[in-house]
Amino acid sequence: MKPEHEEFYKKHISAKHILATEDLVYVLYNDKSIQILKASHVGTTLVEKMGLKLEGNAEVSSMALHGKELWVSDNKGNVHILDADTLMPKEIETPLKTVYGHPAISMAASTEASLVAVGDAKGYVTFFSTESRQQTTYSAYHKNKVIDMQFTQAGDHLFSVGQEKISFLVNTKEPKNKIQLDSK
Repeated sequence: MKPEHEEFYKKHISAKHILATEDLVYVLYNDKSIQILKASHVGTTLVEKMGLKLEGNAEVSSMALHGKELWVSDNKGNVHILDADTLMPKEIETPLKTVYGHPAISMAASTEASLVAVGDAKGYVTFFSTESRQQTTYSAYHKNKVIDMQFTQAGDHLFSVGQEKISFLVNTKEPKNKIQLDSK
């Protein structure tokens, strides 16, 4: 007996990052493609962007969903904004980049706080305003890669985990202040 979605699983063996809403699932694969799938039937691909080409041959490394925008970061420290329905690039006045141009590793979006956070390979987290599309602040929270981040539901705090197995809770209104969480 064949699995229901055998073709889907054979075609894309390794997903790099997954985001889900009530209706849609966004999947970033290691082959640089992004798919938008129907949440009620993940075998149904609504949109697929193969081998997403970014400036300077950059490779997409992470993504965050903010409303109808899919923010993607790359291995050259750039941040791009795509239409969340079509995956077409949106025009932005000033190019967005991690604070020192370090390769981006992780991203998180807060709808409530209108922020997108980008964690990089050197331990910095750069915050961007989704309204102005400008960098608001940055700070070095970790000694090396920021593996993952998540905003609280209210968007007033960001939880980050670094490769050194240390996690921090950061107040988004005062991002320079961080609380190290016990790793035990």
